[in-house]
Amino acid sequence: MDIPRFQRSTINPRLATSDIGEAFQTFVFEILSPERPTLHRFPSGGKDGGIDLIERSETCSVVECKFVGKDDFEVVRQRWKTVQNHLTEHLSQPGGPRPGQSQYGPWYSSESPIKDYLFCVSAALSGEQQRRDLTSTIATFFESLARDREHLAHLRGLRVWIADWNDLCAKLRLRPHLIFRWFPSSRPSGVVPLDDAVEVGTFRTYLTGAKLPYHSLSEHLLSTSAPPNVVIKSEQDLLKSFDDAQITGLVVTGKGGVGKSRLTLELGWLALNNGWAVFRIQSRLREDALDLLAEKLSPNTPALLLVDYIETQSDFGELVENLNVLNDSGIAQLHYIAACRTGYYHQAIASSARHVVIDLTPPAGVAGLEWFSNYRCATVQRILEKAGIVVSDKHLAVCHDIPILAVFMAYLQASGRGQDLADLLSEVEFGRWVAKRVQLSFPA
Repeated sequence: MDIPRFQRSTINPRLATSDIGEAFQTFVFEILSPERPTLHRFPSGGKDGGIDLIERSETCSVVECKFVGKDDFEVVRQRWKTVQNHLTEHLSQPGGPRPGQSQYGPWYSSESPIKDYLFCVSAALSGEQQRRDLTSTIATFFESLARDREHLAHLRGLRVWIADWNDLCAKLRLRPHLIFRWFPSSRPSGVVPLDDAVEVGTFRTYLTGAKLPYHSLSEHLLSTSAPPNVVIKSEQDLLKSFDDAQITGLVVTGKGGVGKSRLTLELGWLALNNGWAVFRIQSRLREDALDLLAEKLSPNTPALLLVDYIETQSDFGELVENLNVLNDSGIAQLHYIAACRTGYYHQAIASSARHVVIDLTPPAGVAGLEWFSNYRCATVQRILEKAGIVVSDKHLAVCHDIPILAVFMAYLQASGRGQDLADLLSEVEFGRWVAKRVQLSFPA
């Protein structure tokens, strides 16, 4: 896959709201962190002590990230020279960093000495000789510090590594999700990475863990066992359904507001944390969207499409068939998780095989009906408790064991709309409250 260069004109503006150097630091952190789980990122802005990222394990490793706007080796050397001058100035005192410069403290530590130094730049070096020259320059500097300053003797033997744009691209191709996240032009229209930023302050943010913790199926199974002879799968087990090559999708069905969207998103986050490329489908896909996506993904990289309300995808059945063809031909590993209301399921996808149905509101007479009702009730209580709302019989009566109604109450509470919340409780029936609000908003 062709990867755009790291420039303000090409990167996701949501991820580069201020300084492009800070954005590059975050970019490098996201590339390296999967293979370095203890990597820590410091805030940028000149107070990092020559250390943008640090990893403390058996030995201590640090990373310095420098955005360089063009492939010019002299500019790269100058960026290192700036770092060298700062280190020379601030590591001169034997007793430790100067007052107000505590960020240089890690260089003084002999108990957990820095053993590896990675100098990472956004420019592409033109050849191996430039890499060797820069590595030698940096290594010689640290050797001189260790030799000439006794308080820095522990830096002797520090290993130096260089990572240029070509090195970063090699790692990116192993994690194509980051390419789609950072470079919007690489995405087919209507396809958005799951971890692309969500607008702060919108009602939709209440579908994220940042606003409301998720009460999972697996958590509820620990407190309330499934009925005898009834299989209720945890989120982890649901995702494992894709281990079967004949299973292409999961279809989450149920009545409105029972948690279909939240379950879909949580399964997406679980897949993302397991190394999948995960995307939200925001609009009707173009006919060639899946083919374009498959071209950009390695056949070894599993990808997951999240479709909220497949009612909006008029040709969803055709999309699934195209996806099956791509998988069966070995071109891609594409799967989907789709949410739809119970009545629409039979119209949209019931005739298509190769999917597993997750019904959050089983029909009357089904053995799992009571378990799911209990699960929804527990979810409502969790939401109200998190929002700081008293869990009373009146509150529960308004919610009718429908989580989205509890979410709306939490939204009113957090928005400072206490009077609206009180009016809702006085109505008891949610529908009547909504009708009254509409009438007050549009009196004509």
